Amino acid sequence: MESEAHRILIMGATADTRESLDRLLRSQGLRIGLATDTGDARAALDREEPVDLILLDAASPDGAEPGFCGWLAARGGPPVILLAEPTATLDQIAAFGSGVSDFVTRPPDPRELLIRIRMVLRRFAERPDHGMRRRYFGDMLHDPLVRRILRADGRQIILTGGENRLLYALIDHAGRVVGRAQLMPLVTGRKARAVDRAVDNAVSRLRRKIEPDPTLPNLIITERSGGYRLVAEVREAEG
Repeated sequence: MESEAHRILIMGATADTRESLDRLLRSQGLRIGLATDTGDARAALDREEPVDLILLDAASPDGAEPGFCGWLAARGGPPVILLAEPTATLDQIAAFGSGVSDFVTRPPDPRELLIRIRMVLRRFAERPDHGMRRRYFGDMLHDPLVRRILRADGRQIILTGGENRLLYALIDHAGRVVGRAQLMPLVTGRKARAVDRAVDNAVSRLRRKIEPDPTLPNLIITERSGGYRLVAEVREAEG
């Protein structure tokens, strides 16, 4: 694998499958997290260490709920590779939603699985997040390459991919209004529709992470013109 920093979340698999996948992926220098169901996975995504890819067992009764992948894609979450039954059809795979980047049949061939993981990680490494600059906004440091904010008190805040790109755009335009239509592709990867709350929901989540009082925001301001404005001094970070 290209980097030992990648973290894979194994989700919904049986204990035996999780153990074999854990052993295989760790042998490649990858870091592993385990989630037995959707609740565990959502909790893991909110913890301090970012997840770079989810390996999801489609046979799991709870961990494979189709709504999870859609929810993940809408919030700019990590890519998903499905472990599907050999008899699964493309329509059944597609039912899991746009959050699915690839699939392999169960039981997976170790070499094929590693190749597909490598390809998906490389594809997502080429997204706009990469090449971004570290910058301070107010007394907080935004490090977009690892999708983190470092607060003045030393605490870290982990961002989803969508939140990371959203904050980066607001920092880029600090003091100026950024419209919802401009922010939509950064948050969801699609153009704005007539009625779509994806940007507003992403801003609400970001406010809960960085505002002292999210109900009375003083960092990310809502503008009547239909956009948002970051009110903070921005400066480049050294190194």
